[in-house]
Amino acid sequence: MFFPYFYYFFYVLSNCYNSPEEVNRVLTDRISTKLFCPTQAAVDNLKNEGIVEGVHFTGDPMYDAFLQYSRQLPVLSELEDIKGDFVEMPSRYYYLTCHREENSNETALHEVLKAMTLLDAPVIYPVHPRNLKRVDGLKSDNVILVKPVGYLASLALLHGCEKVITDSGGLQREAFWAKKQCVTLMDKPLWLETHVGNRNQLVSCKSEDILGKLSNVMVVDENYLPFGDGEAAVLIINFM
Repeated sequence: MFFPYFYYFFYVLSNCYNSPEEVNRVLTDRISTKLFCPTQAAVDNLKNEGIVEGVHFTGDPMYDAFLQYSRQLPVLSELEDIKGDFVEMPSRYYYLTCHREENSNETALHEVLKAMTLLDAPVIYPVHPRNLKRVDGLKSDNVILVKPVGYLASLALLHGCEKVITDSGGLQREAFWAKKQCVTLMDKPLWLETHVGNRNQLVSCKSEDILGKLSNVMVVDENYLPFGDGEAAVLIINFM
């Protein structure tokens, strides 16, 4: 059995060379005895790869955490993460995160921040350390640069914002759960379930594309719950 797995390993590497987490995902799936899936699509994907034993749809544990911690949000102005970065919290703002390598060159950042300067409210941008020097010369009165924030601060910023601009796989799901319109700076969707009713839209690092997609009307179906009902942890324990 060595040779089939050997060749499969290199097949995975050749197709996922720029995504180490995907390499780990594929290999981990094949050595696990139980797989707990956040969506039905994940169950279907495993089936398409020939994996059906020990597979369960439980919902997303991250949704559990989102619901729990959303009930205990801190006051933004009192958070150490952002205290002192601006004098007064704006009443309306957009929430931006941008940190992926492909979006961190000066050209891409310039286009993203150009779009932010044209929005109708300030943009709060927790800057990834690798981008700190790159954005220094691209500052704008409409873009508020803050230090990287923790989970609770990020949730508080999310719940208070108008819309989200991100390249984070986690934040785009959280925006979906918070019913905040999101545009995602990626060329391929990570979570197809969120791409309904203009709730999450892929955009390029082009200012006109970002602004155009943000202007689309979002439609929310309250009965659409592809990530489960917020009880994933309970189901996982019951399946153990």
